[in-house]
Amino acid sequence: MAGISGGALIAVEWALIGIAFCLIIARLNLRLNHLGGGLLLSDGFILAAFASGIALNAVDITLYLHGVYKANVDFELSQYTAPADKLVETYKIFYFLYIPFYTQQYFNKGRLTRIALRVVA
Repeated sequence: MAGISGGALIAVEWALIGIAFCLIIARLNLRLNHLGGGLLLSDGFILAAFASGIALNAVDITLYLHGVYKANVDFELSQYTAPADKLVETYKIFYFLYIPFYTQQYFNKGRLTRIALRVVA
């Protein structure tokens, strides 16, 4: 099955980050300027998840530059060929990839939990 290219994937990711940035700015503008309130804990979770998303995108760009997003390379990197030093660096990047991924997931869970608690209370 043919998917999109690595460059197109990164372009889509940055387009979605741009949309998320506009929505976050609109939310903060509404909260601070129009509703007259301050920042809430859920806003902090949103900003932290956004920062984690940008870090995750930076890791994706690094993996793209290492050639991981070529069409013949699968998730297990079984078809990935590189010199030994580049291969070790790529595995280190894959190890680091989980840190922003899971922090983004848990910040989003915290945000949703905080919003649900505000609705219920």
